[in-house]
Amino acid sequence: MALSLLVRTARFAATASAMIAFVFCTDNALQSQAKKADPKPVGEILKPAPRPKKPALTASQLPLEFANGERIAFVGNTTAERMSLYGHFETMLHFRFKEKGLVVRNFGFPADEVGQRQRSADYTHLDDPLYAFNPDTFFCFFGWNESFKGPEGIENFKKQYEKF
Repeated sequence: MALSLLVRTARFAATASAMIAFVFCTDNALQSQAKKADPKPVGEILKPAPRPKKPALTASQLPLEFANGERIAFVGNTTAERMSLYGHFETMLHFRFKEKGLVVRNFGFPADEVGQRQRSADYTHLDDPLYAFNPDTFFCFFGWNESFKGPEGIENFKKQYEKF
C-alpha cells in the first residue's frame, strides 16, 4: 500500500512538472510573438469583418423579393422604433420569406428626420450599430416629423431623402 501511494505521488509530481514546464514554454513563446507583432489601431480592431460576396441585389419592385441571407435594416422615426415592441412586421417577413434566411434589425430612433438624426455629442462612427450591421436593404420610415413643416418643407424633405 505504501509503495502504491509512493508511485501515485511520483506520477503526480511528474505530471505537474510537465504541465508547469509546458505553461512556461508556451507563455514565453506567446510573449516573444506578441513583441514581434505591431499593435493594430483601435479602429481597425473594431471594424466589421468583410462579408462574402453575394450576387447583386435586384431593383426594388412589388411584390418584394429578397436574396438569401439579405440583411434588412429598419431606419427612421418613432414609427420604426415602435415596431420593435411587438415585432409583427418582422415576423411576417420571416414567415413570408422563410427559405431566404433574412437578418432583420430595427434601428428606428424617436424624433429622427431624414436629414437630422439626433445622437449624443460623443456618438462616433464606431458606436453606430447600423455601420456594424452593414445592411443590404433599408426600410425607411421618414416623413411624419417632416410633415409638420407644411407644404413648404416638401422640397427640403425630397433633397434630404435623396441625400440619405
